[in-house]
Amino acid sequence: MSHTKRTSRNGSPPADPESRQAGDLTRELQAEARRLELDLFGVVAPGDADRYAGIPVDYWEIRRSTVRPADIMPEVRSVVIVGFSLWDPVLDVAAFDGRRGAWRYPAYALMAHRAEKLAGWLLRRGFNVRSAGRLPYKRLAVLAGLGRFGKNSLVLHPRLGSEFRLACLLTDADLRPMQTPPAENGVDPSWDPCGSCERCLEACPMGALSPYTVDPEACLVALTLREKAGDINEVDPDVLRRFRALDLARYEPRSSPNVHLMCRACQDVCPWNAESAAAG
Repeated sequence: MSHTKRTSRNGSPPADPESRQAGDLTRELQAEARRLELDLFGVVAPGDADRYAGIPVDYWEIRRSTVRPADIMPEVRSVVIVGFSLWDPVLDVAAFDGRRGAWRYPAYALMAHRAEKLAGWLLRRGFNVRSAGRLPYKRLAVLAGLGRFGKNSLVLHPRLGSEFRLACLLTDADLRPMQTPPAENGVDPSWDPCGSCERCLEACPMGALSPYTVDPEACLVALTLREKAGDINEVDPDVLRRFRALDLARYEPRSSPNVHLMCRACQDVCPWNAESAAAG
């Protein structure tokens, strides 16, 4: 007895119901992300994210290693990465809350607010959701097709440059991973954003950049934050000497004693950010 294999109109086997359901839910979630003014959206399978577990994060506020998604949420089935566009550099300010001795970052507050609303959309449909603060957002964004690493160590997108910030959600919803065909996010897999350009390396006032890597102990952004928080004494003496010699007002202008624009030297000279600004 012969069996005829069903095919779709384009000649390929029809999607199974579970795959079709995952694709529908992913499209609905992506549409909700757009409604919330989240400019980038991607999904990564937890098993693919596992490759980035154990990476040391050596930033003054965060000194720990990355973990697997399942270490945060054992029942996780999908990792959602979203990006929020910075429509003006003023969003890159840092504000020191003297009452609590902590820094506040408006751009990340706006990002977190939108991510919470997106999580609420999933919760209302019966899915569990967790925020994921110990995952390597930039690496997952590249894996999801949201961009490519630039020599300033930031993720670059052909439309947004590096002018966006990322958030990550874990959920037990079965979503469709998007890392294989990144065209939905406007990124060609072969795209090399930097080529021979090294403007960001030359512009860094602390010399903290080498191609695709930043020294977190020498980055001006971190040094200024550490000084205000009273944690500057552990810095390497040579780095501290260069930091003291800088004209800080040139790189990090202040609007009040507790609010300043974080250094953007490597971003301001990036041609991709110039194109993003021109496009509005």
